Amino acid sequence: VWLRPGTLWQPETVDSDRLVGNFISLALDSRDQPQIAYFDRKNKRIKFAQYLNRSWRTSFVTERSDPGIINLSLALDANDQPQVLYYDNAIAGLVLLRFNANRWTPGFVARASPDGLGASLKISPETVSCVSFYDSGLKFARLVGDEWQVEPVDPEPGVGVYSSLAFDTLGNPQISYYDQATRKLKF
Repeated sequence: VWLRPGTLWQPETVDSDRLVGNFISLALDSRDQPQIAYFDRKNKRIKFAQYLNRSWRTSFVTERSDPGIINLSLALDANDQPQVLYYDNAIAGLVLLRFNANRWTPGFVARASPDGLGASLKISPETVSCVSFYDSGLKFARLVGDEWQVEPVDPEPGVGVYSSLAFDTLGNPQISYYDQATRKLKF
C-alpha cells in the first residue's frame, strides 16, 4: 500500500506472505486508518488487514480454502466493523461476510452471473448493507432484517457489469456501470 500522510507517497508492506494481494479492496475507518480485504492465492482464503498503532495486523477472514473466491468489495459500517462481499464460483453467487463479536459470519446475498463482474458493496446512511451487481442485467440489493431485497435497475442483458455503488447526501443509491452491448459507461 502507498500512504500519503503529507505531500510525499510512502510505500508500506501490508503482508509479506507470498501470493497475496488479489482482488484488493480498501476502506478508511472513521479515524482515516486504512483497512484492506484481499485474496491469499497460496492459502486460497480471504485475508483482512488493519492499520493499528502504526503497524499492520493481518488475519484470515474465511475459515476454509476456497479457490472459487473472486472480486472482493470491502465496506465499513458506522462502528467501523468490516463487511466483505465476494463472488463464489462454487455457488454461482455473492456472499457477504460480516464481522461481529470477534468473528466473521457469512451469508448468501444473491445469485449472480459468472465471476461476479465487479459487484460493489456500500453501507447506506441508514447503516443498511447494499450491493450493486450483474446478473443478466444490473441489480441492486439491500439487506432488510435477515432478508435481501433484490430489484432490477437496468435489466438489459450485458448491461451492468463492473458496477460501482455510492450514496448521495440524501441517502439515495447511485450506480455507475458498463454496458457491454453499446460499450459505454452509464450512470
